[in-house]
Amino acid sequence: MTPQSSLHADGFHQTGFNAARPFSSFLPGVAGEYGKPLWVFYANRGQCISSFGVRDRNSAMLEFQPANKAYTLTPLLGFRSFFRITGAQGDTLHEAFLTHPAEGATQRLCVRAEELEIEETQAALGLRMRVVYFTLAGESLPALVRHVTVHNIGAQPLQAQVLDGLPQIVPFGL
Repeated sequence: MTPQSSLHADGFHQTGFNAARPFSSFLPGVAGEYGKPLWVFYANRGQCISSFGVRDRNSAMLEFQPANKAYTLTPLLGFRSFFRITGAQGDTLHEAFLTHPAEGATQRLCVRAEELEIEETQAALGLRMRVVYFTLAGESLPALVRHVTVHNIGAQPLQAQVLDGLPQIVPFGL
């Protein structure tokens, strides 16, 4: 699929974002009038979140990488989602948001002022996964919210095991 980008009233949309020219930016991070600031660095690769933390790059919870390294490392060191889908033909293993998705898969990215949303549809597996990232507003602690939804878009019920998260987190103070 050829990547396509467009600007809408609700944000910047890009289909096939993993195959598009790389770009990166920061998600706004001041969490409300009395909230605590959190910075989030993202790139249009993998599940997008390259790094996040408080104060500066030396207080990262996910190690900060400059853009040129983030384009390569985000799919490996950022959020990852693995599925083991059990069906009539046996088990199928699937990783969502691969840099080179399987034939027939579609990936979509939407960057809005307050959030970042990605979606992958894997029609052959009957699976759609949507992830929305945003900072937690109006709270006394800084937080990155990652809201994940998985939908069965096929005609048959799915039985799946899911492993989802970060491969590593940097402990505070290191």
